[in-house]
Amino acid sequence: MEPETRSEAREALAGLVRWESPLRGLIQTASRYDQHARNSDIHSRIHSDNSVTLDRRAVRSVLERCLSGVLDVKELPEWAFAVHMADGIDIGVAIDVGDGGSDEAELDLLAQFLFEVSSPELFEPVTADVCRRWLG
Repeated sequence: MEPETRSEAREALAGLVRWESPLRGLIQTASRYDQHARNSDIHSRIHSDNSVTLDRRAVRSVLERCLSGVLDVKELPEWAFAVHMADGIDIGVAIDVGDGGSDEAELDLLAQFLFEVSSPELFEPVTADVCRRWLG
């Protein structure tokens, strides 16, 4: 993958993590990047060089914007699924967590969030109340 393409792919994944434009386009762009990387002989290097991190701040921002009506809470399961399945997105810990919690506990919580929210048929429908609980 050429440097420009790598940079564009990383920006597309970062846009998906931040959910900064219409979700459908973000998912399509991230899927194209993942497919290109899978077809590449240097798949693991591409992902390690260009991965984007989903951390607590990103999730909090998305949940707050869902609650404020900027984002549609009904699309949250689709967003969580896309983030969870994207090869180029890693679950990470924000540097300034500052709450005394362990990194491993935070990683587990973020993974649980993605799994539960992306699978409302297994857990519960995603509503504003669910968003508030996850923010808590």
